[in-house]
Amino acid sequence: MEQKYKAGQTNCKPNVRTFNAVIDAYARGKNVEEAEALLDLMISRFKNGDTNLKPDCFTFNACINAYTRSRRKGCGERAENVLRKLLDFHAENPDVQPDTRSFSHLIDFYSRSTDEGAEERAESILLKMIELYRSGCESALPNIFCFTGCINSFSINNHPDAGKHAERIHSLCSDLYLETKISKLKPNTFLMNTIIHAWLKSGDSSAGERTEAILLGMEKMFIEGMFEMQTNTRTYGLVLAAWAKSQNADKATRAKNILNLMTLNSQTNKNICLNVHCYNSVINAAAFTEGAIEERLRAFQVATFTLNELIQSDVDPISTSFGTYLKACGKLALSPSFIEPYIKKAFTKCVTLGLVNEFVLIQVKISSTSEAYHRLLKPVFHRYPSKDTLRLDDLPESWRKNIEDGSRDIIDNEW
Repeated sequence: MEQKYKAGQTNCKPNVRTFNAVIDAYARGKNVEEAEALLDLMISRFKNGDTNLKPDCFTFNACINAYTRSRRKGCGERAENVLRKLLDFHAENPDVQPDTRSFSHLIDFYSRSTDEGAEERAESILLKMIELYRSGCESALPNIFCFTGCINSFSINNHPDAGKHAERIHSLCSDLYLETKISKLKPNTFLMNTIIHAWLKSGDSSAGERTEAILLGMEKMFIEGMFEMQTNTRTYGLVLAAWAKSQNADKATRAKNILNLMTLNSQTNKNICLNVHCYNSVINAAAFTEGAIEERLRAFQVATFTLNELIQSDVDPISTSFGTYLKACGKLALSPSFIEPYIKKAFTKCVTLGLVNEFVLIQVKISSTSEAYHRLLKPVFHRYPSKDTLRLDDLPESWRKNIEDGSRDIIDNEW
């Protein structure tokens, strides 16, 4: 087209739509540098008087999006550079305005980045959006995903203050909603779950208490008519996981109280569905309880009650349920004579359900005395009298017939 135009066929002159189509094709084909080179060519020609090649928001966004979808090193900075070009062009040509996507692509990129400083970059972009909106550029208004993306940039890096930063960013969102009354900025369950997740990932010593307070606040707001704050399975799961990771000596009881509340509210809230990971989180909280004998005994009682409750419920236990309970039997350092009947009962039930996997087998050995271990597995040791430790392949097929690959769930990622 360029050659035909230069040859005198004026009706073949490329315009902004032509360039945008080629830039978009380059961007989708991951030829990002070529896309940006065409953008620069458009800007240059427009500044030199070719009004038919005035780039628009789509032109810049295509390049920004392409860089943020690339996995090459430095693409975040390259995308920011294109955003700066857009903002500079907007300053000279107010009719070409950035929109939400001009910024959200970058925030989303940094929300998945583990590069140093990604959190600060994400927040600076969010603050720029708010600044532009308040200065009259309504198209730059952030949406709820811009705020959650910014929070996630702290969470993914396990920032020690991720929870505190999340609450601060939540305040930015709430203030902007109160200022504008625009519905897409109204804090909701998705935002609150993101904040709870940030507290969980922070490792903060008060994460259990803080996430529980947020959950209870959501339940209260829902009762008062703020239906966008209705809790769901993820809300409760994240709080249970936060308690499981807590250093609080009473964390097993606190986690069980959350499970009880979840059970109660699931009767009227269809967005809450009890699953095996809810029970496992409580048992896990008990397994890692530290403190005086009274506190460890109370944690063991919580673990035992929770496992029995799971077995009697409509939720099917998995290998991890029994493995974590057996871990609790060992880690809580209670009297072997006291703990042995509970180990036997749990392991026997696990055998009956065909859920004995490597994790269960290891934990039953660690948590039992040598004599108790050999008594539990006597039918198998009878076949292998020279062995002191059994492998999973040594066990009868019926003991492990229902195990799943990767059934050792990881608390952080279940929610």
